[in-house]
Amino acid sequence: MNSAGQSSPLVNGQVIGINQQLAVYVAGVAIATAAAPLDLASFSIPFARYLVQNIIVESQVAAGTLAAATIDLRTAPAGGGVSCLAAPVALVNLTAANLAQVIAALQNVVQTAPSLTIRQTVNSINAGQVAFALEIQPLP
Repeated sequence: MNSAGQSSPLVNGQVIGINQQLAVYVAGVAIATAAAPLDLASFSIPFARYLVQNIIVESQVAAGTLAAATIDLRTAPAGGGVSCLAAPVALVNLTAANLAQVIAALQNVVQTAPSLTIRQTVNSINAGQVAFALEIQPLP
């Protein structure tokens, strides 16, 4: 159940299989307005080798547009490791609550890191909370 008493299809940290893919979900992540760069969320990946397909970001709460914020997906915390994206991505679709943005990852790069970290690289002008879902394709 979420805070409004409604059932939620995914819960924080839940891992589910979808058509040979894996989705990892975390919700209620506060977007920084003054502290970037900052690690926002970390995901444990239960595979030795995998491809990151997409990051889905949903604006759950927004005190205005969150579009100024940019995020990156990295193979280590604190800006370490390598990025799974071509470049940090601005959350341009998140101009109000209850909107989503799908961010394509570098889908041809095999990853082996045991965890991935979402890092906010540029502050948002407005406060808000988001949910992140990673779509992962396991490899043999």
